[in-house]
Amino acid sequence: MLSRTDTVLSVFFDAMRNGYAKEGIKKGKIAELPGSKTIPFAAGNFTLLDCYLVTPLHPHSFGQTIIWCDNVPVWVMSYQGWYLESAIPFLKRALWEAYDHRDFFGGRGPHFFTEDGMTYVNNVEPPNDWRHFRGCEEIFDRNGQSVGWHEYQGLLLAG
Repeated sequence: MLSRTDTVLSVFFDAMRNGYAKEGIKKGKIAELPGSKTIPFAAGNFTLLDCYLVTPLHPHSFGQTIIWCDNVPVWVMSYQGWYLESAIPFLKRALWEAYDHRDFFGGRGPHFFTEDGMTYVNNVEPPNDWRHFRGCEEIFDRNGQSVGWHEYQGLLLAG
């Protein structure tokens, strides 16, 4: 049987495999947070909300992923940065690569992923423990030019 803290990581991967990186996922919004997009997930007594903010003024974004157990927050991740719209489909494929294999690299994609001439690089600060982590990911186009990045960090709140 999984402990409560081990279940947090399992819930994270189940939610992410059914979240942002999945094709055709329906997103909600929070009325009090204009520009928000939300992707909820529930499993047993755990709930997760992935909420991010975007603006039509710039490609910058900010997001948070929060997991609750019995309505108590137990794990958080935040991320911020920017991506060109043209890089988003590739970003989703890179994220899916880690989520589908249930590999934790700071809650984002693998250390390195390349496809169709584009490259995703994820630098997670050691020790890359899902209980406390931080890092930065970046995507480069076929010419080696950056088309966006995100900084991220997270923490287990209860263990």
